[in-house]
Amino acid sequence: MADGGSSPVEIVDRIRDLGWKVVGGNTDEMLFRPVALDEFAKHAPRRQPVFDVVREVAAWSRGTLGAERLAWMARPPRVQVHGAMALVHASSESLWRAPMPGPGDDELEAVYGLLRQAVVVYGHIHRHMRGASAA
Repeated sequence: MADGGSSPVEIVDRIRDLGWKVVGGNTDEMLFRPVALDEFAKHAPRRQPVFDVVREVAAWSRGTLGAERLAWMARPPRVQVHGAMALVHASSESLWRAPMPGPGDDELEAVYGLLRQAVVVYGHIHRHMRGASAA
């Protein structure tokens, strides 16, 4: 919700004021639980320079947001279900890992089948795509 931008306080406060339902994401977790980034980064040692920059930006965001907002950011669920649709950031099991563009039905079923919804929306990859069974 609020990492990497110039106005994290305003963003979090506006979301809360509007009463929007949200799901937690990896950068949210990185803010309220900093070790989460380290846990993820250890799997990509060649990308450590990038993670060093991310840590620096996250530290600034964390300090700007303050403890109360960070505690609020830790509360949203990993899954929101609305009718036949489930909304997740990455998956119900991980805020950090999701199928990449072009997954097959087997991969989508393995990751999202347990949600038992006709439609699953996730945004971790920041790209539009449709599963093969939805085509």
